[in-house]
Amino acid sequence: MNRERPTVILVMAILNFVFGGLFIVCGMCGIAGVLFTGALFKGMAGASKGAAGGGPDPFAEMSKMFDQIPGYYPVQIGSMLLMIVLNIVLIVAGVGLLKMQPWARWTSVGYGAATILLQMVILAYAIFVVQPAMEQWTKDFTAKLGGPGQPPPPNMAANSAMSSLGSCFNFVMYTAYPVALMIVMLLPNVGAAFSAPPLPDEPPGGGYGGLPPSGGEPPGSPHVTPRRF
Repeated sequence: MNRERPTVILVMAILNFVFGGLFIVCGMCGIAGVLFTGALFKGMAGASKGAAGGGPDPFAEMSKMFDQIPGYYPVQIGSMLLMIVLNIVLIVAGVGLLKMQPWARWTSVGYGAATILLQMVILAYAIFVVQPAMEQWTKDFTAKLGGPGQPPPPNMAANSAMSSLGSCFNFVMYTAYPVALMIVMLLPNVGAAFSAPPLPDEPPGGGYGGLPPSGGEPPGSPHVTPRRF
């Protein structure tokens, strides 16, 4: 037995498939990008060792920067793996929404809350851990290039502001749909649709509750002319 499905729930189910698939692809590309970047800098540092004319090797320094950021690789890869798992759950919830299953509504709400929490942790890590470490690396690398006492680059504040802006943009991008999904799932009319009793199944003979299709009469009705043999 199925419940009547409002249009808004059908729309959100389709969006679950769209955003779930999109965010899974983003997570997989993000993991590949982190691993590739780290391997590239390490490989180039080894290949160009001793070829910097006495100055610091930029590839070695870049590799060192990522190594010096506390927990950079575990946090980046772990957060993207969690994002992939959450969006698999989102797609499963979309299937349940199409079938008007009450668990799918609360799974969607749980997905939204978990995703927002995850993105808040990622944003805090980027602003309070990654950004200060990268600023310190820039100062140290600049000092190595120009010698002791070299001041930080004049655009350091601009780089810091752009980094914070980029982190905030990622936060909004990854939380906009979870917030919208939670709002829709908690609407009173949506809750009423999921709590409504299921529609009865149509029996094989047509009609409901043993009644014949529209226009007919049940067997034994006094209005039915008996067949003569």
